[in-house]
Amino acid sequence: MLEHLEAGGKITRLALIAALAALACVLITNAWVCDDAYITFRTVDNFVSGHGLVWNGAERVQGYTHPLWMFLMAGCYAVTGDVYYTVIALQIGLTLAAATLLVARLTRGPIRALIAVAALLLSKAFVDFSTSGLENPLTHLLLIGFCAVLCRESGTPYRRLGLLTGLASLALIARSDNLFLVAPALAFELGRLARDHGVLHAIRRSIPWVALGLAPLLLWELFSLFYYGFPLPNTAYAKLATGIPTTEYAAQGLRFLQNSLSLDPLTLLVTVLALVLGLARGDGVNRALAIGVVLHLVYVVRAGGDFMSGRFLTAPFLVAVVIASRVPLGVEWRYRIASISLVLLAAAAGAFPTLGWWYAQDLPSAKDAHGIADHRRELHATAGLVKAKLGEQMPDHEWAERGRKFRQTHRGRAPRLGGTGFTGFYAGPEVHIVDMWALTDPLLARLPFEEARKGRGWRPGHFHRPMPEGYHETLLSGHNVIADPDLAAYYDKLVLITRADLLAPGRLSAIWEINTGGYDHLVEAYVKSSR
Repeated sequence: MLEHLEAGGKITRLALIAALAALACVLITNAWVCDDAYITFRTVDNFVSGHGLVWNGAERVQGYTHPLWMFLMAGCYAVTGDVYYTVIALQIGLTLAAATLLVARLTRGPIRALIAVAALLLSKAFVDFSTSGLENPLTHLLLIGFCAVLCRESGTPYRRLGLLTGLASLALIARSDNLFLVAPALAFELGRLARDHGVLHAIRRSIPWVALGLAPLLLWELFSLFYYGFPLPNTAYAKLATGIPTTEYAAQGLRFLQNSLSLDPLTLLVTVLALVLGLARGDGVNRALAIGVVLHLVYVVRAGGDFMSGRFLTAPFLVAVVIASRVPLGVEWRYRIASISLVLLAAAAGAFPTLGWWYAQDLPSAKDAHGIADHRRELHATAGLVKAKLGEQMPDHEWAERGRKFRQTHRGRAPRLGGTGFTGFYAGPEVHIVDMWALTDPLLARLPFEEARKGRGWRPGHFHRPMPEGYHETLLSGHNVIADPDLAAYYDKLVLITRADLLAPGRLSAIWEINTGGYDHLVEAYVKSSR
């Protein structure tokens, strides 16, 4: 696969193989699985066990944001019957595949290939989330595949457009906000076809290929709307219906970038350097990719970032590495970039190594004043692969142990309040857990975040909702005894959508009404009366 690096000779090829092997060692050393991944794994377990694509067995709620990753993990889990070691092995394999494809198909010359692998190896964010159990490695592989097709000059142009659209479609099913990274490149490809073949001819020839490429995404959205009753995951509604002003989200998003810069300077500095190169010296393809990275970063800031440091920066960082690996450089620029790259890599290696033993050192708190945490460090001792012991269940965390106890003591009893990740997975399908953060609860996700109204602080992804009067009793008894009549009426519609048979009378019309705002007045009336 390294034909285009032939000029580097045997020594260079061996150096690249050694670099990829070093990346594999770093990934194994740093491998871990985070608590949030087990939110998806509970659905995976229910699906494989025959309970459906559900989080709580009694209701159809999409508590995961990455359907393609969920299905891939479900297939592997069905074979192995193990979550922890399966997800680590799968994600390391995906990451190494992405890195190999980057070197084999996208880098220009052996030196830049070596620098690209070194950048991946020393990016704390990239290494952290190349395992973790989240969708990042799958996103990385899809984006590298997308870039490889985009940069390929051979092949039928309309088939290439169809393949690009298909990869973009899969990337969106892996995580919907990948849209910002791929949309400018798709627009560029369409513009290139219109320029070369004429606008009308390009439109006529493009439609069937674009439709074919979008088919997986459209099919998923139709399935989601029919099965769950909503086009977006429940997590989106939980994070949208907060009442937090846009300016506060943006301020938190900037803090997210600042946190990353302090813990992991290489990731953002390489991203910015690649953007400058791509916009100033790149061709149309590189500029389109650079615009996508800019749009993605703007979105991350607008969304308030995340509570896990670096989580949403790995995909734009990887695209930035692609850009830096392909921008044509003159002799003078080659020396400049090589010098800057060496300085960045040396700084990262000296101050912020990505080796697992780093977390055994005496370090400051893993969480900053704004709720953004070095989450791998928080869970290193209980969910890190290097801490695993033969014969012991992993993760060895108190939340996982609490879930195991719930499985034994609360099966079929009153709904438990709280405990989504480790706790929810190990509690099993027969324990109904009420998620007070609203990520997996259909009613709470559609209620406002009261702390925002009170002017109190908040942490990304953690928007605690108060329990409406009578809701716990409703879940316990199976009869709607919610005290507020407007909220009770709204909950009846949710029950019809999420708990009734898929073809129950009135369900499809209820899905239409709730998604077009037909029942919003009920929630608004409840919120007004509760204040």
